[in-house]
Amino acid sequence: FLQIGIRAAQKVKFTPTTCDGQPIPVKVVMTYIFNPLKVGTKYFIPDSIEEFKDIDKESQYYEPILFLTENYKISFGYEDKKFHENANLTKGDFAHFLLLTLDFLSDRAKFANKKPLEINLFRPYNPLKLNSIEEIKNLDENNPSTDSVKKLFEKYGIALLDENFEFKQSANISQNELIKIWSNIFGKEAVPIHFVETSDEDKNIKRGEFALFLQESLRVLTYKVLP
Repeated sequence: FLQIGIRAAQKVKFTPTTCDGQPIPVKVVMTYIFNPLKVGTKYFIPDSIEEFKDIDKESQYYEPILFLTENYKISFGYEDKKFHENANLTKGDFAHFLLLTLDFLSDRAKFANKKPLEINLFRPYNPLKLNSIEEIKNLDENNPSTDSVKKLFEKYGIALLDENFEFKQSANISQNELIKIWSNIFGKEAVPIHFVETSDEDKNIKRGEFALFLQESLRVLTYKVLP
């Protein structure tokens, strides 16, 4: 929260305080109250971008969110009907985006009469050798991503776990984690060129940034399943 507060403070603009026409030094105390986003128990799935209450055409992520929502049908928000483009992408949200992406590509491959594994469209990812869903520890059944975490393993052999066999759905996913997982599942060519690993291991990725990442990645991946 410290870095978030600093970034917010840097955006504040003040009018200089003067006395008899001369600027004088002043001290200002800024108080920030952080209220965590309430995801709810289910995701909001819109049919059009206009259904998101917080996305307008001035948004820098309007185009990728538009494509994900209306072209690919793999966009979602929270129960407040907002996309929250500036919120950090959580591991739970990432799991749901990943499942929707894999389902979308599987349907495209089937339509093109192609088998995903044969064309190297995607591959399983299970570094801890998970054998069953029951081995996953502490899944929050009230989190809307829980079903997606289970389906990723059951349908695609993908297990996104830490070394303790836990999947912390509400934790943020770092940019480096995202690139590593995406590369292992889809190949390095599916990672957009301007998303690179960083020396800052804690650098998070915003939901809006991921919308751009996913749009550009799908341009590469959908090429593989052209009829």
